[in-house]
Amino acid sequence: MKTPKVYAVFLVTAVFLSLVLQSSMVLPHIHGAYSGTIYSKYSTSTPVLDGTIGTVEWSDAKLYTGVGDGGIFDVYFMHGQNYFYISVRVQDSTMATTDRISIFFDEGATGTNGGGSGDGVLTEGQEDDKVILGDGTLRDGYCHLGTFYLSSSPSEINFEAAIAYHATRWEAEYKIPYVGVEGLAGDMSDLTISKNDTIGILVRLRSGSTDLTYPADASEGTVTSWLALKFDGDTPTVSNVNYDPTQPGPNDAITVTATVADATSGVKDAILMYSINSGASWISIPMTGTGVYSATIPKQAEGTTIQFKILARDNAGFEYTTATSSFLVKSLLFGMDPLLFYALIAVVAVAIVGVVVMVTRKPKPPPAPAYAPQPAPAAPPTGFCPTCGTPIPTGTVFCPKCGRRIQ
Repeated sequence: MKTPKVYAVFLVTAVFLSLVLQSSMVLPHIHGAYSGTIYSKYSTSTPVLDGTIGTVEWSDAKLYTGVGDGGIFDVYFMHGQNYFYISVRVQDSTMATTDRISIFFDEGATGTNGGGSGDGVLTEGQEDDKVILGDGTLRDGYCHLGTFYLSSSPSEINFEAAIAYHATRWEAEYKIPYVGVEGLAGDMSDLTISKNDTIGILVRLRSGSTDLTYPADASEGTVTSWLALKFDGDTPTVSNVNYDPTQPGPNDAITVTATVADATSGVKDAILMYSINSGASWISIPMTGTGVYSATIPKQAEGTTIQFKILARDNAGFEYTTATSSFLVKSLLFGMDPLLFYALIAVVAVAIVGVVVMVTRKPKPPPAPAYAPQPAPAAPPTGFCPTCGTPIPTGTVFCPKCGRRIQ
């Protein structure tokens, strides 16, 4: 008979295996299942589809150069309001009209034939494949039995493209709508996405019997070997620009800080540029940090006006430059900040004036002493006492000495 401990072990094991199986089933649906992330850059430009990748017409695109198997791919990505554009330059020493460049897309499972952000899974009757052959023939397809089925019916082709061979390489240009036509007989699934979605992508050159891909070592049947494609339409943002000290002297290096962010493709780098000759030339210093970036301007001579601005770049190729700010490196008086020097002089002057006033001020005379009133002087005597002979004033009734009555 099995003990409760044995049953407990079986139960824990079963729960553990269940969690492992669930996680293995969910993992392929996560965008992180792709092998990396690339970006398309928003542009109002519309390239001419002629099989020649012009420098000017693709200047707004995000370029990935020397990528894929053997580093033979240059791939451009840009997008507008209703379409996105991809051009592929790929080295190929031989030219055959049967050569083809394919772009595979993994979208989500929204709707009957898929849509929305890629889910990392090839789903029957969904996904998308845009193909152009060396002779210019277009084909459009969808996922069927783990691979891609292609329709050659012109009425079911839901994109535009052109291709040309240039000496040692193919150049192909694509114009693809975000929203195609779903449910057709030969091309059941087209993209149904927006600029806010992230989709899986694989680029492949088939030359004869050889398949070469971007990214390298990828295959159409293994979505985890593909790349995630994001559409970026905004420049980085730069805020909270400050410098310290705010009133630098010639002995001060100045640290400039700023908050730099980019919601879609992330910040590639931030660069502090400063000028000490009224903008005639600029010196660049890479800023360091995450979120808050900083760089230090070395100390400059007194009286120098320093101008500075910050250049921020994101991973899609967008750039943003702040307005120019400036400050003056203060002059020193006897090695001191002028304000401090003059404040010290003022304090000393007030002290000296106070001392002079105290020394030269005359003391006040002492107050007059208070005296008691003096009695009036005695009247001079006008007669004598007949008894004792004491002088007495006129009108005396009794002698003040013997007391005899005078009158």
